[in-house]
Amino acid sequence: MEPKRSSQVNKSMHLLFGQVSNELLAQGIDQRTILMDLAGYDCPTTPQFIKEVWRSVMYTMYRKESTTDLTNAEVKGCYEVFIKFMGEQYGLTTGWPSVESLYANDWYGN
Repeated sequence: MEPKRSSQVNKSMHLLFGQVSNELLAQGIDQRTILMDLAGYDCPTTPQFIKEVWRSVMYTMYRKESTTDLTNAEVKGCYEVFIKFMGEQYGLTTGWPSVESLYANDWYGN
């Protein structure tokens, strides 16, 4: 097993992200353009990617950068916009996880 990245590598990654972001902003390139251009690339949909989509909604709505900073009402607001987008674009109707839904999924194998 490979060791986790070092703090220096982590700092370098975040510096790179900032530099690339600044260069793209200077060229007038926004998130939508990048996401549309990524459409031609084979990138799997991972939970981390979906969290970043959520974060985009969250930041646009509340200008908060961390999910830990959201109130319950803000989580609800993000969820409503997020799931509306997922439904309109991809036909998803995933409900908010609850004990009952987790039990039903386990019981019925959904």
